[in-house]
Amino acid sequence: MSDYRQLYDKIEYVFKDESLLRLALTHSSYGVENYERLEFLGDALLDFAIGEYLYRQYPDKAEGELTKIRAQIVSNAVLCKVFDNLCLVQYIICQNLPKSHLSEKTRANFIESLLAAVYLDGGMETAVRFVHKFIVSDAPLFIDYISKLYEHCAISKLALEVVEERVGTVQKPSFVVTVRIAGEDVTKATGDSIKHAKQTACKKALEAIE
Repeated sequence: MSDYRQLYDKIEYVFKDESLLRLALTHSSYGVENYERLEFLGDALLDFAIGEYLYRQYPDKAEGELTKIRAQIVSNAVLCKVFDNLCLVQYIICQNLPKSHLSEKTRANFIESLLAAVYLDGGMETAVRFVHKFIVSDAPLFIDYISKLYEHCAISKLALEVVEERVGTVQKPSFVVTVRIAGEDVTKATGDSIKHAKQTACKKALEAIE
């Protein structure tokens, strides 16, 4: 029986060509044959699938708004949540690289490579169904907390400073964002990307001052 049977149950799809799935889950540390080309294809597929979904779902929203919502849905934070929910880490094939050291960006890339493998094995309809079920459903409703905080402080005539700091290691980077209002630290947040940490910190700051 396939070693991927539990994964098949989670993604509700069984690969006809299991070598595609194995390739999608093979890190570049393992050799030349790895997930990177599939990730390239998956990135394009994800943009298209989300773009079509938003176009149909929000007929009254302008292009700029749709672009912001798409960026939120395809963010590393959302894709990493999908990676964790599917317990993909146990299936990753790598060499001389602790799986616990996989960065947020790398984990997100594996979801894109998995999407590409699903597409090549099962076609566009199956790939789009994967996007809707596992990515759109895990994406938060888009709220641009960064813009909302700047707008709130401008209206209230409050001095706002958002300080970004890179911490962690090269293998596993991390970022800390501190929000200062009127010269005082209001809140801070940590994330695997500046964007994620900044969005979280600004959300916390809004909740603290509103």
